Amino acid sequence: MNMKYLLSVALLFLSIPLATYAGPVIRTGDTVTLSDNQTVGGDLYLFGGVISSLAAISDDTYAVGGGITIDGSVASDVSLLGGTVEVLGPVGDDVRIIGGRVIIGDDVGGDVAIFGGEVTILPRAKINGDILFYGGSLDVEGSVHGSVLAKGERIRINGPIDGSITATAFTSLTLGANAKVLGAVTYQSPHEMVRALDSEIVGAVSHPESLLFSSTPKSKSSLLIIFFVLLFTSLVVRFLFGRRIDELLEHSVHSYGVHGALGLAALIAIPLIITLLFISVIGSVLGLATLFFYLALLMTGTALAPIFVGSLLSLIINKKTSYSLWWAIWGTVVLFLFAHIPYVGFIGLPVVVCMVIGGLATRVYGYFS
Repeated sequence: MNMKYLLSVALLFLSIPLATYAGPVIRTGDTVTLSDNQTVGGDLYLFGGVISSLAAISDDTYAVGGGITIDGSVASDVSLLGGTVEVLGPVGDDVRIIGGRVIIGDDVGGDVAIFGGEVTILPRAKINGDILFYGGSLDVEGSVHGSVLAKGERIRINGPIDGSITATAFTSLTLGANAKVLGAVTYQSPHEMVRALDSEIVGAVSHPESLLFSSTPKSKSSLLIIFFVLLFTSLVVRFLFGRRIDELLEHSVHSYGVHGALGLAALIAIPLIITLLFISVIGSVLGLATLFFYLALLMTGTALAPIFVGSLLSLIINKKTSYSLWWAIWGTVVLFLFAHIPYVGFIGLPVVVCMVIGGLATRVYGYFS
């Protein structure tokens, strides 16, 4: 069940459109708002603290923010990363969300894939595809024309399910009075499923003893979450800093060997310098500032690693560098797959980070030389 689950979620997220058509619209800021009299003819990208969209979107919508509310219609896919995420308007195709608190309150034409802390599908929502869920709690009040594949602390189904339910519930699995499952129910939990008297299950119910229950999610699931967080983080940095990031990566990619060596030297030398500064009372303040700079350097290198790998792949395959969504995704995929190679996989990300930091160092040196 775990491998099937991971594979299903991975394929759904990686099916994000890899080509951008006419004129994507990008909005950034502390507060980003689109009114109900606005329309967007292409893809929409939103980055901000608080995001609210009532506009009609004719293509895909991507958003990263602290709070996100999509209340207008979206003709194609929706991909969101935020603390609180609400999709209250109709979506023509798939919905993909990573969020703390997630609410879906209208029709979804395709599948729904969510990594979330607290997820609610409201009664008026109709999901025409499958629900793929991993996280804390899932509460499905609406109807699902496909199946539900879920893994979380608490799972509650209180609506009609045309397909089957396959669930791992670390605390409880509950079927409410409005639940009507046409397919089978297969679940793994430390407790028996709780069923309301009016609930219906047409298919078989299976609680296999052969599936040994674990009280904590497996590490592969956590790695998959890291995969998507890394991808979204790199895209945020890319859209916020735009051309400056492109120039840095262009500079780094063409001499990645030299920059990798310089980056490694910097990562080794800076901690030594910090240590020497902390030995001196006078230098302790400067040492603390240098420590924060070092941490910022590591975070920057990590955030840009997927785009760097993607642009390097583009250079190898197409003989020219590219920083599009397509190559950012493939860069993240390559990093993620390389990390699973026994014995050597763990060095992949640090090596790329060294290349990015080396390129950044020479770029800064060029400004002051």
